[in-house]
Amino acid sequence: MQQRLVIIGAGFAGMYAALSAARLRDSQAVSPDRLEIALLAPEPTLVVRPRLYEPGPERLTAPLQPVLDAIGVTFVPGTADAVRPGARLIDYRSPGGTERQLGYDRLVLATGSRLFRPDIPGLAAFGFSVDSLEDAMALDRHLQGLALRPRSGARDTVVVAGGGFTGIEVA
Repeated sequence: MQQRLVIIGAGFAGMYAALSAARLRDSQAVSPDRLEIALLAPEPTLVVRPRLYEPGPERLTAPLQPVLDAIGVTFVPGTADAVRPGARLIDYRSPGGTERQLGYDRLVLATGSRLFRPDIPGLAAFGFSVDSLEDAMALDRHLQGLALRPRSGARDTVVVAGGGFTGIEVA
């Protein structure tokens, strides 16, 4: 009888859950035929999110496919839309937009968090974040481009909202 452990999310928590599950499966001499470990995420890439404030954020990624292959974890490309515990199913969307389902016996939800952007006038048009790789790259391009603009007080002024660890690092 095959069991399936599904991990949703390929961040640090998802990656370590996959590594730990594979290590435990191996230490208990359970074959991948008896316990499938699957990782569901948009792509098999780890983004070093805590450091996205640094210049050149595109460097802060690591491919996960070689690691997953080496430890016998199946990568399932997609984005989870819903979890139905009663049916033990995950409704997800493939990268091409096709709606699919994935069954599970055990589930690890390691999807991380998302930035909440309040409806503040001007924030969407002029604000930046380091919440995702794309956001951090846009901020990096903006900051690099400031030197090309004509001298002004506005060009040389950057406002950082937030005084937590990320706000301090960005500043």
